[in-house]
Amino acid sequence: MMPTFEVEDYSGKIHKYRFELHPPTNDGIALSLELMALGGTPLLGAIKEVASVTVAKKKKGEKFSIADALDLNLDIGSIGENLQRSLLSPQAGSIPQRLMKHAARDGQPLDNPFNFDQAFAGNYLELGKAMYEVIIANRFLPLPSISGENE
Repeated sequence: MMPTFEVEDYSGKIHKYRFELHPPTNDGIALSLELMALGGTPLLGAIKEVASVTVAKKKKGEKFSIADALDLNLDIGSIGENLQRSLLSPQAGSIPQRLMKHAARDGQPLDNPFNFDQAFAGNYLELGKAMYEVIIANRFLPLPSISGENE
């Protein structure tokens, strides 16, 4: 069975995603290494903290909010320095399309550039949320307890 998830866009509309896990020999390993290099340790810690709060809220039937994000103890300076260095690399711009190439949004395959552009033009927050789901499902980052299974 293909993994699925839902993401809300800027207007509040819910979009359904289905995707296949990335095969390691078909860009999966490269994506994993590039994502780890992008943010390094500070980004991994931030993702884990956000995920653990999100899981705890979900268990209570609540949603993660902006107020929750502001309460987190994140090393934004280090994350920013690592991202600035990494985002200047030539391959950084290809990561979103590569992450989403095995996904479909509302039944439309995102490996098609037209569908990708239609889905995410002016809708980068939804793209970020969808990429997060794909990253977690593929276990591209070494965060063993991110799903809440080990808590």
